[in-house]
Amino acid sequence: MKKTFSVLMITVALLGMLGATGLGFSARAQTQTDQNATQQTSTNQAAAPAPQEDFFKARIVHITNQSKQVGDDGITTYIQSYQLLGLDKNWQNKEITISNSEFNTIGLDAFKVGDVLLVAHTLDDQGQDQFYVVDYVRESALYILGFLFIGLVILIGRIKGVKALISLGVSFLVILWFILPQIVHGADPVLISVIGAIIITVLSLYITYGFKYFTHVGAISIGISLVFTLVITEIFTVWTKLTGNVDEQATNLLQLLGTNFNLKGVLLASFIIGAIGVLNDVVINQISLIEELHRADQTMSWRKLFQRGLKVGVDHISAIVNTLFLAYVGASLPLLLLFSADQFSKYDPSTIMNLEIITTEIVRTLTGSLGLIVAVPISTFIAAVFIPKYFQKHQEMLKQKSSSHSHAHHAN
Repeated sequence: MKKTFSVLMITVALLGMLGATGLGFSARAQTQTDQNATQQTSTNQAAAPAPQEDFFKARIVHITNQSKQVGDDGITTYIQSYQLLGLDKNWQNKEITISNSEFNTIGLDAFKVGDVLLVAHTLDDQGQDQFYVVDYVRESALYILGFLFIGLVILIGRIKGVKALISLGVSFLVILWFILPQIVHGADPVLISVIGAIIITVLSLYITYGFKYFTHVGAISIGISLVFTLVITEIFTVWTKLTGNVDEQATNLLQLLGTNFNLKGVLLASFIIGAIGVLNDVVINQISLIEELHRADQTMSWRKLFQRGLKVGVDHISAIVNTLFLAYVGASLPLLLLFSADQFSKYDPSTIMNLEIITTEIVRTLTGSLGLIVAVPISTFIAAVFIPKYFQKHQEMLKQKSSSHSHAHHAN
């Protein structure tokens, strides 16, 4: 039983890692070149990026040489020499020659004429120009995908779709212009993330649904649920002794911002930000449900509203958990297969589960799920209590206005 539970926890961690980081398999082209053919050099690894490097786009116009080698592991390595034509910035319409670059990847062929690449430029110790290919330029496809997303949201959602897109933009700006700069400049990551989460929640709700009782109930419900999520996350982060220093990104942050940088706080901040969207979805659905139930039968007591709303909310939780699980399994299938391979079967599941990188994702996934679960009864209760009171007060105001209008008309 204990071993089965350990395997389940590891699976949750792997799924969380894929969901949180968007892990994928990507190709990286490593090249080092001179600006012209007489200065060409051959290298097996890209030069380390220098502080003065700049990036530009270039198109392959001619391939002068190409060969390939197949290693013992079956991976094909392409070795190419080709000419590029700069497409922007100071390198526009300038020719650049790259010689004997290695392109090592799985599932992709070598570079072809017409491919548009992202190229980095830097200077070596002698002040000579050095170039290396960073990756393909993919922005055209991303723009099309983005426009397709925006178009469908507006087409199907209409005015609410437009408001949803505005809310999405607000969330992006708050994270980009407030949360990230404040944390980088030494502010407490947890405090900044909580403030940012409140700003995102309030602005998104009021932009999408307007200034009305529905939005007030939603903001209060999300706020309480977020506080619970923060408390439970803090408890288990301390209990499991998480540091946040578990991957290459953490190491880079320490090198860039200094050893006093609060990685644990950043870890907690990531938990908070990740919980906002799901909480918003669950809370709004529950409030909408209670409102519709009350409209259908205004004689229903708040207790009956709460019971019926909670029943649907429980079904909603089950559907969300199952949907997220299947989505993460689909996205993380290669990684799950890797951990299921024979060469990994010798590791004890309990040993793997105790590694911080795995424990971090278990805590991230389960504390976020706890916040999601608690949000259902919280939002359902608040909505069941306050929505009938609002309707009653609204109807009384309408009656008073109607009565005043009737008396005035009679006096005339």
